[in-house]
Amino acid sequence: MRPRRLLTIVAAGATASALALAGAAPAGAYTTTPVTCAQPDGRVSAIALSGGVAYLGGRFTTVRDRNGTSQPRAHLAAVDLATCSLTGWRADTDGEVTALAVSSGVVYAGGSFTTVQGAARSRLAGVTTAGGLTGLDGRLDGSVLGLAVRSGVLYAGGTFRTSGGAVRNRLAAWSTSGNGLTGWAPTASAAVEAVATDATRVYVGGDFAKVGGDPAATHLAALDPTSGAVLPTFRPRPAFPVRGIAVDSSVVAVAGAGGGGRLATYRLDGTLARTPWQTDGDVQTVTLAGSTLVAGGHFARVCLGGRTATTNCADPVTRKKGFAVDRASGTVTGWGPRFNSAGGLFASAYDAATGRLWVGGDFTTVDGRAVPHLAVF
Repeated sequence: MRPRRLLTIVAAGATASALALAGAAPAGAYTTTPVTCAQPDGRVSAIALSGGVAYLGGRFTTVRDRNGTSQPRAHLAAVDLATCSLTGWRADTDGEVTALAVSSGVVYAGGSFTTVQGAARSRLAGVTTAGGLTGLDGRLDGSVLGLAVRSGVLYAGGTFRTSGGAVRNRLAAWSTSGNGLTGWAPTASAAVEAVATDATRVYVGGDFAKVGGDPAATHLAALDPTSGAVLPTFRPRPAFPVRGIAVDSSVVAVAGAGGGGRLATYRLDGTLARTPWQTDGDVQTVTLAGSTLVAGGHFARVCLGGRTATTNCADPVTRKKGFAVDRASGTVTGWGPRFNSAGGLFASAYDAATGRLWVGGDFTTVDGRAVPHLAVF
């Protein structure tokens, strides 16, 4: 993913009652110590879980399996969810993969690449879970940063402006059955970094001030999945750029950057579910993990008393690049493995069947132990 920018946006201080610190992680949750797993040799920027497999995208060129042997895997790889071993699935690209989505036996990959398996595929491609390249070719002139699939349609966001000569300002969609570009074409005024869907909406987040010319669609918007129109029933207008989105039937959780960072949750009507949690560095990924929310980024502390122009980080608690909050109480849990690196965490996913939390990024150690770029808890 492209380097993050620290923006001079400062939010009002968060209330201490909403940001109290819990003493321990929830019972039966993911662990605090990573299991032995396959390890890429570079950044993991995207993780998608499907069919008993974790698909990884990033900047890596090889992956070391659990037995210590390294195998070539250029920017895409697959790891067995149960054993954490590298699978035989391979779909090498010539550039970074920053977004993944899996649907109906196809792994959709987006990024800055121009070839997949040696064939021309400009920034967006599909590879079957059996390893076959599909006919999908984004033919995009800029990077893809977010992907989501809903009802036979693949939605993409990024920095692109055209697809095969057709104007598509940072948002576009393709049919998953015929791989053709659809007429869905909302216009975002700046980069779209995250895309997510639910039963009735397409959520997009990023650096933009407007979508479709709507000044209320700032940094985060809900779009009609057919027309692309901004839905007036969801207008949160966060004062910070959005880097990640996770949704379920009751909440839209977002990872935020600028003036430190934020983890924010919104109800489906666009109102804040609770006061956002603030950090002293960008939050770059968020995932719903059972009874918790997990956030990752390049921060070192969660600011329980918030951040203001005069208080850099009030009532801080150390959380090196990752933290979790209890969804019911809003308290920061005891989960706090220490990840190294300046970039920190860029990707996260939770497997409810195994109870395992998968995170990826620039880190090479966790709590001082060598765990390069992929950690499974």
